[in-house]
Parts: sequence; structure tokens; C-alpha cells
Amino acid sequence: VGMALIDFVAPAKTLVGAPLFSHSGRGLNLLPVKDIQARRLLESLYRAALAGADPEAAVARALTTSTVRRALASGRRVGVFAAGKGAAGMARAALAELGPVPALVVLPRGHATRGVPRRAAAFGAHPEPDAASLRAGRRALRFFRSFGREDAILCLLSGGASSLLAVPR
Repeated sequence: VGMALIDFVAPAKTLVGAPLFSHSGRGLNLLPVKDIQARRLLESLYRAALAGADPEAAVARALTTSTVRRALASGRRVGVFAAGKGAAGMARAALAELGPVPALVVLPRGHATRGVPRRAAAFGAHPEPDAASLRAGRRALRFFRSFGREDAILCLLSGGASSLLAVPR
């Protein structure tokens, strides 16, 4: 079996007989894998890696742990704060488990909000913060101030959060 590199940004071509490919930034790298069993193994590993990195599934798993359950149960009120490129999926999992609780979900402009309450969605810019990032950061501060010491906020952060929430001093 020859070596193969699968880029997790671009999906692998899966046609039998066609090479898998990766984009390294220096051009397209063709990765010939002609052995059908090797190809199936690589495709299976690729799908497993994507599933393992799914933010919605990761939060759903985390919410089943006793530590997280205890922390959330200790709060008089519970809220959900999610920010980043994976925020919508993370928030969907949390809200599915916790039900209708106060939430703020900060996403890059243009990202889908499927399953996120409309009033809970805010948008910022990525990769460079802009005025929308400032508005989202200020909204996040108001959200956190609406909770007290006896409350619990489930904070879910993924890549891009620092650009989406910009409140300079």
C-alpha cells in the first residue's frame, strides 16, 4: 500500500480508480491508491476523523458525563454561550439536552443558524474582527451580566471565537 495524505479541509475523491487528493498550499497532490481495500480503509479513516471532530457530537458526549451534569445541576439558572465556527452545532446539542434556556450563539457572518433560536444568534467577522465583532462582544458581556453567582453558564468555544468577540479596552 502506498502512502496517502488526506486533507481534512477538502473532501477526498472517492471514485474507484481515481486518486485521492490533498491540497498542500503548493498545489494539488495526487495520491494514487489503487488497492480497493486500502482505499476503503482510507475513506473509512477519513469519515471517522470528520465524525470525531463534529462539534455537535462532541458536546452531546460531554453532556453525558457526570462532572458536566453535576456542574449544570448546581446552577439556579442555566445558560448556554457558544462562540466560534462550530458554535451552531455545539449550541444545538446543548439546547437539545437542556431545553429552552437563555442562550447566545456567536457565529461568523454568513454561517447557518439551523437549530439555533433566532433571538440567540449573533454574528461577528472572521478571521479579522470588525464592527460586528465589537457588537457581538458587547452582547456577550450583557449576556454574562444577566447571570448571578448561583447560576451556571455552559461555555462552548471553537476556532474563530477570538475574532468574533472583540471588545478592546
